[in-house]
Formats: sequence, C-alpha cells, structure tokens
Amino acid sequence: MQARIATIQDHGQLTNFYSCYYPSGHPLYNHEFWAWMFTNPAYGQCIVVENKAKEIVGHMGFVQAGGLVWLVNILVDVNHRHQNIPDILFDVARGYGPLAVAVANDAGASLLRRKKWQEQQLLQRWIWTRPNTDFQNNKDFFKAIQQPADLQKPEGYLWQQPYLQSVAFNWGDIAQLALNAGGLRLVTCNNPKACVAWAMDNGCNWIDFVTSNTNAAMQHALQDANFSRNESFPWYLNPPEFNRKVTLNWFTENQLPEGFVFNRSMADMTRIGSID
Repeated sequence: MQARIATIQDHGQLTNFYSCYYPSGHPLYNHEFWAWMFTNPAYGQCIVVENKAKEIVGHMGFVQAGGLVWLVNILVDVNHRHQNIPDILFDVARGYGPLAVAVANDAGASLLRRKKWQEQQLLQRWIWTRPNTDFQNNKDFFKAIQQPADLQKPEGYLWQQPYLQSVAFNWGDIAQLALNAGGLRLVTCNNPKACVAWAMDNGCNWIDFVTSNTNAAMQHALQDANFSRNESFPWYLNPPEFNRKVTLNWFTENQLPEGFVFNRSMADMTRIGSID
C-alpha cells in the first residue's frame, strides 16, 4: 500500500471510487469543486492510498483551519477494510498539524473512539425563526427568496468555494446565504441582533448558527436575540428533511488549545447538501 497526495488528474478515477459511497449530486463529483477543495496546499488537500495495481482503495481529505487539520470524506474500499488504511491516511495527515474531525457518521465516530481520540462536547446549533411562523406546517416557510443587491462577499479562499453564496455584513459577521430555502446559515455571530434585523428586512424566515458550547457570553447573546436550541428544525433544507437527524459531534486526536471555539469555517461545514 502506498499513500500520496492526490492531484486533479486523479479526479476521473476518484469519481468511480466515490460512486460506491455517495449519491449523485455530491460535490466531490464536481470537477470545479474538487479542484477548489483539494488542490490548494494552504487550505485543503486529499490523500489517497493505492494498492499494487495502482487502484485507489483509501481516500481522505483534510482542511486546515483554526490551527487544526480537519479530516473529511474518510473512505476505505470494502475489500480492504482490515488493512489499517485509516492509520496510513492519518499518518500522512499528521505531517500537516494536529488532527480533528467534525460531524462524523456512526462508523467514523466508532473508529475514532476505538483509537481513543478525545470526544469533545457536542456542538450546539442555534435557530432563529421569524415570529408567528410555523416551519413544520407552513409549506411556504422554506420558499426561495430573492437575493438582495450589492452584497459584500467575504475575503479569503474559503469564500471562493464554487456554488457557495456568502455575505460579509457591515458589522463584521459572515453568513452563508441559503436563500433557496429562505434563510441564512451564520458562520460568525458576534452581533446576533444585527443578524436578525437583516434577516427580517430581507425576507428570511430562519437563521441557524453552529458553535462549540464553551462561550457562555455567546449563548446569552443568542438567547437575547430569540435564538433557541430547536432540535426539530431540519438540517437539510432543500427540500426540508424533518426525519433526517445529524449528531453534531466532533473529535480531536490531542487536547484542544485553551479557549478554542469552533465555527463553521472549520471542517466542511460551509457546504451542506448537494450540488445539483
């Protein structure tokens, strides 16, 4: 087995590899998205493991953010599940910094627990909904709304992500626009009341925000702006999937730096769902 950093020339073979794991519409099938995600050494790359026949039998992306190396899309060929391929992938990734994983599926979470990674307290998802609306019964709640004109795009490589619409508000916060589903996904939320005011003025019916639970001042500010921990609010929204639940777990191989606070610019959380 041999591990190496993948290049865009591998995307054709990887597309076949992904078909065993992902439905159509997953962004990794998209050539432009893959190039953005995994060909910038300062942001993210992809490690593959090949067998003697030069067939890809293991895959793992990683994103560098917040001083950690966030592992994403950990995939192992079903015929090679007992050959320690995750260890090979992890060994390569350690050369880039301390390892972390956010929102692992059941299999991934079990793997990390077996390897004695530190399971951090669950991430918190906070929800604001427009007053006097009912997201569960109103068919128009998640209706697409028109994008306001003259929005300021955030600076930085993350915000060059293909198909991602984002905005840098004039008070300093950043959001992913989910206007095709009638709302906002905040990346930072230092002024929750200003975010709510913008949403109200521009026809948004909802806002969500994900953070670690280490910032008590942030929690109080969110509550003051009428955000709540509404676990019935769907994660996948276009269309809304009320029965599909997501456990907002996260793991680190080593102890976190003191005062570390998670935000949505880390891991792979600025993209939720498919590219159709």
